[in-house]
Amino acid sequence: VIAADDNVSRYLVMPHLKNAAVPVVFCGVNWTVKPYGYPYRNTTGMVEIGPVETLAKEVRRAVPNARQGVFLSADEMTQHKEVALNQKVYAKHGITITHRPVKTMAEWENAFLEAQKVDFIILGNNAGINDWSHDLALAQVRNKATKFTVSYLDWMAPYTMLTMAKIAEEQGEWAAKAALRIIKGARPDSIPIAANQRWNVFINPSLLKKTGFTLSPEITSKAVQVGP
Repeated sequence: VIAADDNVSRYLVMPHLKNAAVPVVFCGVNWTVKPYGYPYRNTTGMVEIGPVETLAKEVRRAVPNARQGVFLSADEMTQHKEVALNQKVYAKHGITITHRPVKTMAEWENAFLEAQKVDFIILGNNAGINDWSHDLALAQVRNKATKFTVSYLDWMAPYTMLTMAKIAEEQGEWAAKAALRIIKGARPDSIPIAANQRWNVFINPSLLKKTGFTLSPEITSKAVQVGP
């Protein structure tokens, strides 16, 4: 069984397949396996993590004296969890992250403007903002952005200066290879649980030029350029 996403682990694998005869390869489990008690004798898998630590290091490089950041997102439960994880990671870099959850496009625009008072902005998920407007968001960013703006979601790349996003295909590729090893005789618990290692990188040269922020050649050389 290849078990994709948290719900399959929660509602199928944990209650019905734990330490069973059938091998299980999980993937797309967010951040940690602790809620499901992995590993079992019959399981292996890949955890899905965001590039929070990597992105935090790039923020520190671009804004060396950063102390305060705002996490701007839709007011959704998953985003509150993301904020907690970001706060923990950025705290190790001496940076405090404040969450600014919003429900409407007008609130997002106002929050983005207010966030120019801190050192940098993380744009979280916009899903849940029912009246989201791509055009209004672009206008706000192009006209009002003065602080370094980043995201970990590829669809938010048009509104940021730097985005580092997970590559979903990595999970499926790893799970398929693990399943083939098991078919050839490997025990599931002999295959170490892994975490994704690859990111798509996007930069917005026009926003970077407008605001004066610079990125390392290591980032710019492999990044996809977005924006006008």
